[in-house]
Amino acid sequence: MTLYNIAEIQFMCNRLAESEETYHQLFQLAQNLGHKPMLSTAYCGLADIALARGDLHTALQHALQAQQIAEETGNRIEQSGVAYRLLGDVWLRLEEAERAAEFYEQSLPLLEQHRLDEDIAKARAGLKVAKRKRG
Repeated sequence: MTLYNIAEIQFMCNRLAESEETYHQLFQLAQNLGHKPMLSTAYCGLADIALARGDLHTALQHALQAQQIAEETGNRIEQSGVAYRLLGDVWLRLEEAERAAEFYEQSLPLLEQHRLDEDIAKARAGLKVAKRKRG
């Protein structure tokens, strides 16, 4: 089982401290190997954990780093989709509905292309809330 899978299981079981530690291990491994897609994945996981804790500043920092790295790698469409969805989540929680909607709308085609059902559902739900809030 990969570090990513372990971190995701820990996250789903609401074992946030353990999940965060595992994502940090993934982050270190990615840095040591110079593997940017894995680094983007680690940042996405850390952003999700920060969101779950209500630490919106940290979530925003991690999501922006994930997005930047995903875009640098060029063909990592699924990672860009997840990063955009996370940015939508952060902006929605920061009461920036217009900005959130823009990121959700950017994320959906990318997520749909890779059939990332859980992220698609989150992006659609977030977009619905953002549209309702912006009127």
